[in-house]
Amino acid sequence: MKIIDRLHSEVSTVQEPPWHDLSLVLAGAVVLLGLFGQEYLAPPLGLLRITLGVVYVLFVPGYCLVAAIFAPGAQPDRAERIALSIGMSAAIIPPLALMLNQTSWGIRPWPILISLFAVTAAASGIAMVRRARAARAPSVQLASTNRGARTGSGPPAQNRRWLWGVSALIPLLMVGGALHSLYPAPRLTEFYILGRDGLAQDYPRAAAGGALVDIQVGLVSYEADRTTYRIETWARDAWADARPISLATYGPLTLEPGERFETHLSWRMPQDHSDSQIELLLFVEGDTQPYRRLHLWMERDP
Repeated sequence: MKIIDRLHSEVSTVQEPPWHDLSLVLAGAVVLLGLFGQEYLAPPLGLLRITLGVVYVLFVPGYCLVAAIFAPGAQPDRAERIALSIGMSAAIIPPLALMLNQTSWGIRPWPILISLFAVTAAASGIAMVRRARAARAPSVQLASTNRGARTGSGPPAQNRRWLWGVSALIPLLMVGGALHSLYPAPRLTEFYILGRDGLAQDYPRAAAGGALVDIQVGLVSYEADRTTYRIETWARDAWADARPISLATYGPLTLEPGERFETHLSWRMPQDHSDSQIELLLFVEGDTQPYRRLHLWMERDP
């Protein structure tokens, strides 16, 4: 709370230059970067790193955004500033995590730290520019040194509308981020099988031992780059825990982004098979785990 009170007191009084609180934010960020880059720290420094980390994740980004959004002469009071700073800091984390997850950086400590610092630096820069312009304008007063001279108990009506708008946006962003995490975007390759007449019906359902089975498989690649695939077909006993039997392999097959490919895939059922689960596994070149997986249940014909 002392850090928060210090930041608020810097912005609540007339100071020249009018960005001492943001200078304190910058100094703390430099210290945190230095501590974050150390693998092993003595207990006092380790505690300092944790404390600064919590403040710079859950308070400082929102604090700088509030400083950038509200006019220099109509900043929120202390309670409103603390609530908005914490709420906005929490609200920007899910969108940042979702954007990082779509990049090659991924959700790792350094990318998260750099992205949070980028948001903080951008908001601080906007706040500094607005305060500098307000300081040069003779008709604009940064803040009154007499807190009782303010009319009313909060910001003016226009800025109060900003306050309510931002307060309503915070839970919407958090709910949207949570829903996006629960229902992720579909993957970028379609893998399907077709029955007779090229329709998604009339699949083969029964076959005798050694019988030839033929189906049509299709791929549609929506990957960002050219991708090479391989299709493997395996048979598993539906009722016994036996080792799967390899039936067929197709590939390698290279597709351009947006390209569609369909072909017939054939295999012979094992001579001694009972009811079987046929697995069609799609692999991307270089991966050992299937990228897509389809199942086809086959009964044994007498």
